[in-house]
Amino acid sequence: MASDMDWQPGVSIKTPKMEGSNDDAEGEGKKSGRKTCRKFGALANHMKSFFNQPELSDVLIRCGYIQYRSHRLILSAWSPVFEERLAKGSKPAKGGDCKELLVIDVDPGISVDSGGNTDINGGLSTFFSFLYSGKADLTETTVKVIMNLAQEYKIQPLQELCEQFIGKEIGQHSVDKALEWLAEAEKKRLVLLQENCMKVLRAYFQYIPDVSWQVLRLDQMISIIESSEVVVEDEYALFSRIDTWIDCRGGKEEHILENLEKILPHIRFSNMTIWQLKQIKKTKLGLLISTKHPEVIIDALQARALASEETDFLEVSEQCFVPPRLYLKYVSPGGKLSSKLSSKRDSTDLYTRIRCSNSLTAYSDHRATVWRAKKGIYQQEDRESWEVRVRSAQENKGSLWRLQFLVLPSKDHINKKIKLALSIKIKEDVLDPIIIVFSGVVAKGGARGAADGFMLFTPFTFEKKPEYVYTREAVYVD
Repeated sequence: MASDMDWQPGVSIKTPKMEGSNDDAEGEGKKSGRKTCRKFGALANHMKSFFNQPELSDVLIRCGYIQYRSHRLILSAWSPVFEERLAKGSKPAKGGDCKELLVIDVDPGISVDSGGNTDINGGLSTFFSFLYSGKADLTETTVKVIMNLAQEYKIQPLQELCEQFIGKEIGQHSVDKALEWLAEAEKKRLVLLQENCMKVLRAYFQYIPDVSWQVLRLDQMISIIESSEVVVEDEYALFSRIDTWIDCRGGKEEHILENLEKILPHIRFSNMTIWQLKQIKKTKLGLLISTKHPEVIIDALQARALASEETDFLEVSEQCFVPPRLYLKYVSPGGKLSSKLSSKRDSTDLYTRIRCSNSLTAYSDHRATVWRAKKGIYQQEDRESWEVRVRSAQENKGSLWRLQFLVLPSKDHINKKIKLALSIKIKEDVLDPIIIVFSGVVAKGGARGAADGFMLFTPFTFEKKPEYVYTREAVYVD
């Protein structure tokens, strides 16, 4: 996916290892992994021609049997590690032109551990090419090698490009990839990549495989459930997964209580219905909570009961209620399930079937459920429903398809902060949906009194043009 990294004007050639960076907007529909760091202006166009060329080279880079010709100035400008090693000097070696070169051996161990689906040669070539051009053609098979090298030699801009590429191109919409890269990010202390992986796990909370969910560490699990960005049916479904996690650990009651004390503050009991609060007492975890911390459930039951009777919820909400997560099936205090969600039919019926249009200008009467905060409590108002339109599109003829959603907010929500969860199935019986999370502020549109719409995209994953799509949406407006 094409993007440029533009540097602040007036920087010197010595500053690549010092400066920060910005990632420009992606070009729609492009899948290239090229990342650009415009640093040296016109000089860069001349420098890239010297990459791996014997002309004026004074350094020989060796990684096993792989060799590259390079220049001290270029290596030192980007990397303090290279600068230090070159300042100390390295053993000389005879080049093919009989000129003495300084030799730097790059330890292949930092890339060999990347696994079988890794192009080490291609990764090395891209890494050193970046130092001359500021461009990196990242791919799934080279990105881990390049990121390892960037971290080893402290080339922060290139490391950030790798983390962004993984987050956008590999980890997105893939729980397995997110779990795989999370382990890598923790091992190498890659903060940006860790957060990208956690975003995927929060969005696909209910679809994390049981085997993976049960082996998550306590801190990893808490990092998920403490967030309001978790996409889940409701708080009761979240509680059920926590119950499974604790039950799989077994152990003595003291150990279970130790975990519970850390988990309990992150469970939003007041967002459960009265029926759900009664049901959790039937679970092993719920029974333990009722015994050790009965006030937690009692307070939540009292808050829900008061909200059902009072017309002014302000006092109740300030004391007991916390904002909802991205619930797809939310019941507000004092409210009821919508007619669609209150059905006892199978949960697949909760998805709305929409025909994929060939044009985004085609009319669609599909509406997203909207919840708006009033006096501290989110309540549903049907008249505030948002319109959702969908079309299918290809990048190029003969390539994979993806879905594009045009979301049209209500004009009443201009300048309001919003969070949206969109769950998508191509077939009704598909178990794992595609989930998109969006947050931002509703902008004023071009038409008088209208709100500006925004686009949401699925990855290019469909081999055939989707004719229909099944969706569920939830919008939360502050």
